[in-house]
Amino acid sequence: MSTLRAYRFQLRCKPEQERALRRSAGCARWIWNQAISEQRWRYAAGEKYAGYAEMCKWLTTWRNAPETIWLSEAPIPPQQQALKRLHEAYQRFFAKAGGYPSFKRHGEEPGLRFPAAAHFQIDQPNQRIKVMKLGWLRIKQSQGINGTPRTSR
Repeated sequence: MSTLRAYRFQLRCKPEQERALRRSAGCARWIWNQAISEQRWRYAAGEKYAGYAEMCKWLTTWRNAPETIWLSEAPIPPQQQALKRLHEAYQRFFAKAGGYPSFKRHGEEPGLRFPAAAHFQIDQPNQRIKVMKLGWLRIKQSQGINGTPRTSR
């Protein structure tokens, strides 16, 4: 039986890379807020809660819409993960185990999560990580990674 181990490394980004990361986090925040708005609209119209699969269809529509085409410039896994975390927040609310999901303000981004090893690549000797649509980012690696990374946050 293998044990899971978390590693935390500091990103050492160039200014343009930092802007791209912030833009991607802002896209995830926008999607979180837009999905809450859509859920509230559905509730007011007497419709049922839309689950994760339905919200992913909204995401596809938003990414392809001309007025929100900027969403397609950011990687999609963090956007999908924002919807997944929102779905889990709604499930906790319905189970009376948590409060109603709230809108996120600037600076309260839901974060960037890449849930599969195919979405990122770590180059340990050169201390860098390659993230889809963001390219190679330098990291300050204080220790080596044992095993195969499965997710990146």
